[in-house]
Amino acid sequence: LDYRYYNEDAGFGLVLWVDLADRLGLEVPTIRAMLQIVSAIMGRDYKAEKARTMETLGLGNYDIKELLQVLLLPELQQVLLPVLPQLQEFLLLQVLLLLFLLQP
Repeated sequence: LDYRYYNEDAGFGLVLWVDLADRLGLEVPTIRAMLQIVSAIMGRDYKAEKARTMETLGLGNYDIKELLQVLLLPELQQVLLPVLPQLQEFLLLQVLLLLFLLQP
């Protein structure tokens, strides 16, 4: 079985979500389960393949504050950095992933 959408969504999307969550210490059990299910269906270990991870994006050594500084325009840094401790974990994960998607 070789289904393009599973390969792309799991290899380039879910793997990145799980990697980012692991680095931030967040629990994402549903995303992790989806990745395991798709890996089993496709007979591949997408997480081990590391198609798109923080490391492959060149962001493996950044902490959360540094990531926001790298990915955000200065105007947005002024808004988000002061409230960083109050952001809920899942919202923070969504903001970071949106920023990754917007990168050229």
